[in-house]
Amino acid sequence: MLKSRSELAIEMLKANPQASKRRVAMLLVAKYPKLFSSVEAARSTVRAVTGTIGEYKRSVVKARIKDMPRVGSKQLTCPPSKAKPWQPYQVDGKVVAIFSDCHFPKHDAAAIEAAVEHVKEFGEPDVVLLNGDFADAEEFSSWAKSPKAIDTANSLEVIRDGLLYFRRSFPDAKLIYKFGNHEERLERYCWSRAPELVGLDHISWKGLLTIDAELNKIDELAEVEFVGEQRPVMLGKLPVWHGHELPRGLQSSVNPARGAFLRMIDTSLLGHHHRSSSHVEYTWKHEPINCWSVGCLCDLSPEYARINKWNHGHAIVEVGSSGVFDVLNYKQLQNKEVVSA
Repeated sequence: MLKSRSELAIEMLKANPQASKRRVAMLLVAKYPKLFSSVEAARSTVRAVTGTIGEYKRSVVKARIKDMPRVGSKQLTCPPSKAKPWQPYQVDGKVVAIFSDCHFPKHDAAAIEAAVEHVKEFGEPDVVLLNGDFADAEEFSSWAKSPKAIDTANSLEVIRDGLLYFRRSFPDAKLIYKFGNHEERLERYCWSRAPELVGLDHISWKGLLTIDAELNKIDELAEVEFVGEQRPVMLGKLPVWHGHELPRGLQSSVNPARGAFLRMIDTSLLGHHHRSSSHVEYTWKHEPINCWSVGCLCDLSPEYARINKWNHGHAIVEVGSSGVFDVLNYKQLQNKEVVSA
C-alpha cells in the first residue's frame, strides 16, 4: 500500500530528529522526487504534520508525533546573560561644584583652599562632585615606585582628612565621590595580588574612607555617595566623566576638550588631563556640541611628570529645570587668583 506524503514526512522526521524542517524537506525531495515537486512543497508538508501550518488541530498532531524526539520542535530560548545593567548616575541639584584630580596626599593645599573659597563666594552649592583621582593611591599602582614613598596607613589618613575637609566646607551639600583611574588601582591590585579580598566591603574606598584607624565609623562621611564602574554623572543633560573612561587614542589633540569631542562626538565635561580647556563645534542643524576639561588641584610637578602643561582649576555647573546647563570653568594663576578658563 502506498504511503501518503504526510506519512512519509513523519517517517523522515522520526529518522532525522535533529534536522531542521528545511533539511527534512530536502531529504524528502531527494528520496521521493515524484511525490515532492520542490523543497518548498515538501517543507509545507513537514510544517503541516508538525502543526505549524494548516488546519490541523494541535492535539491531533501532538498525538501523531509524540514519540518523535525532535529538538527542532521545541521552543528555543537564548541563555540568560551575565551582563549587568550600566546606567549613568543622575544628580538633582541646581548648582554643582566640581573639583577634579586632587590626588591626596600629593595634593596642593593652597590651590584647594582657593577653589573652595571661590565656590563659597559664588554661593553654597547643592552638590559637590569630587570628579575622580581624589586619591593618588600610589601604593596600589603597578608603576615602579620607591619603597620609601609607601606609607599606606598615613596616605589613607590624609585622603580621609581631605574628604572630611570638603564635607565640612560644604555641610549642606550632597557630596559625591566619583572614581577615577587612580581609585581603580585598589580594585586591580586586589584582583591580581589578593583575590581573596575582592568583594569585602571594608576593602574598598568606601570602607577605607568611612572607617577610621580604630575601626570606628565616621558619621560625617556616612552619606557620601561613591560612584564607580566608570559611570558618568549626569548634571541635567550634561554628562560628566573623569576622563579615563573615554575611548583611547587621539592623545595628541589640540587640547583635552577637543580630544573629548573627537572621541565622543557629544557634549561632555571631564577632568583627568589636569588642564582647563573648552571646545565647541556645530552639527548640520547648527546645534552646538560643547566640551570642557577641568584643571587639577594636585602638585603640578610630581616625580613622574616634572615637565607638563597642567594648571589648577575647578568648575561650577548651573542646571535648569529642563536639564539645560551653564558651565563656568575656572583656572588659577600662580598667585592662586581664580579667573575664567
